[in-house]
Amino acid sequence: MERIWLKVEGFQLCDFQRNEKENSAWATIKAGEKSFAIRAYFFKLEEDGHITQNNAMGRMRFFDVPYLHYGKRKPALLLDDFLGKAIYDLYLAGEKKGELRAFLEGKTELREFPFLKPAEWGGRSLRIPVDFVALRSMGSSLLSNGSVYANIQLGEHLIFWEQLIFDLKDFRYGGSGTVHDQRDAIYDEKVVKVINQLLSGKELQEHIRYLSSTRTLEFSDTVFFEKTPGCDEKKITGIKQAEDRSVPRPVRLY
Repeated sequence: MERIWLKVEGFQLCDFQRNEKENSAWATIKAGEKSFAIRAYFFKLEEDGHITQNNAMGRMRFFDVPYLHYGKRKPALLLDDFLGKAIYDLYLAGEKKGELRAFLEGKTELREFPFLKPAEWGGRSLRIPVDFVALRSMGSSLLSNGSVYANIQLGEHLIFWEQLIFDLKDFRYGGSGTVHDQRDAIYDEKVVKVINQLLSGKELQEHIRYLSSTRTLEFSDTVFFEKTPGCDEKKITGIKQAEDRSVPRPVRLY
């Protein structure tokens, strides 16, 4: 595969669910108009009047975090901090703060905000490199109907948990605006195409059918992936020693 650049022009907060007892709410953050979503993002109105944000309960993680850069020069654009600041500037301290606060206090109802672009980006978009797409930690729980889910990793920056890849009829990931599963989080058409190419493979389909029929979770290091020609396979399979891990390729504004 060729390197894919996820394009994030701005953000939209939507699908709010308020916890009235704690002046808090969960929301979905759409990062880019056709890129990806962060589900179960948490906002809370604190006693001191400030609104805080937390993605710890979401179904995705950023890999480029400060500890990877210990003893090294930290890049100007660290993805986790960069997106957090943009969301803070737009919604927690910016033009939408009043509306979000009123909603958290239970004074108004709110389903979604319009799509907003950070002014300090100067009309540019955030670009996140994807040098590989990997499906790992697949499984079908005893409580499911046999559907199989996987954690989908996009390069060195993002992983999305429990994404539906088999619904007993189709080996297929939704995305691209298709209503397939409420946990779908990846919308970039190029990435979705790579995922579905992986799901067309005979070996992977046999593996998925086994997990579906036995209702089991995968605890091995099995991973199915596509990568760019120059990408180090050890970054994907996870067998690199901790002291030998390289930091992720930088994101950029373009």
